[in-house]
Parts: sequence; C-alpha cells; structure tokens
Amino acid sequence: MRIFSIFFTFLLTAIGVFGQTSWLDRPLNNWNPTTGVVPTAPRATGDLPGARCANTVRLPESIADRAVTRAGWSLFGAAQTYGAVTVVNGMASVDGMCRPLQFNTFVFVSNRFAGTLSPTPMNSRTDGALINARLNSPTSLTADFARYTSADALCCPSQTSSVSYTITSGRVAPAQVDTQASCQ
Repeated sequence: MRIFSIFFTFLLTAIGVFGQTSWLDRPLNNWNPTTGVVPTAPRATGDLPGARCANTVRLPESIADRAVTRAGWSLFGAAQTYGAVTVVNGMASVDGMCRPLQFNTFVFVSNRFAGTLSPTPMNSRTDGALINARLNSPTSLTADFARYTSADALCCPSQTSSVSYTITSGRVAPAQVDTQASCQ
C-alpha cells in the first residue's frame, strides 16, 4: 500500500509539472506596471555569477544598466539601443555551466523602466526561457522563447514562441504570440 501511495504522489506531481500552462499559451495580458520601478532580483537558487562566471557578467555602462544592477540583478549579454529605447538582460544566478538562471529582459524608454519581456524570471533550458530579443524600432520589439515538452532533450526545445511587443507611452506591452515547431 505504501508503494502505491508513493507512486500516486509521484504521478500527481508529474502531471502538475507538465500540465501547467505557460503565459505564452494564454491570452496575453500586460503584466508591466505603470510605476516605472525595476523589479527586485529574486533570491538566488543557483550559483552567484561570481569569479567562476565573471566573463558572462557585464559591468553597468548606462543609466538603464545601473537601474537593473541597483535592483540586485547581474547584467549579461549586450544591451540594445534604438533611439530612446534600451533593452538590458539581468540574472540573479547561474547554473554549473554559467548559463543564466532567474533572468529577465528589461526595457527602458528615455532611461525610465518600461517593463519586462516575461511576467516572471526565466531559467535557461526550461520552457518559456528567452532565446533572443530584437529591438526592431523605437516602438517594436520581438522576442523568441524556447518551448519544451516532457519529451524534449534539454538541448533541443521542439517549439519556439515568438512574441511581438509594442512600446507606447513609455510602456512595453505584449501584442501577439506565435508558436511554431523548431527545425530539427
């Protein structure tokens, strides 16, 4: 009886994990506040991006960079700027291969925080993790997110969701999501 109980608990946990719906699968609602305050970095669940991963951390160079680091995030990747819009990546921790954990991408308009590209921090090699973001114009941004199923290897998500965002009135908002199979 105890074995059955353990198996049943495991089964319910597995169904809960794989049965969750990502924000990318629901109707888009704007999660970005109108307050203009960069969210505080979450408590690190992985390694801090210290000496071992120092080559992945970028030092702050702009007002946007400094706003993100003041909120407790470590910068990574290149910042993008188009006119008055700047896009910056921040992470709270890294995994054993120095990949970002608990990361997000922050958008600024005229050096004021305009929002994030994901409603929650993301982890590399998980469903809904940012692959790349492209600042197309001062009013348009596109981002691709990895989409994993329970059958996908961590190296190879089977789908990609592309989200287009609009930047108006100093705020970034998701406009449309399109999910396609990845080329294998």
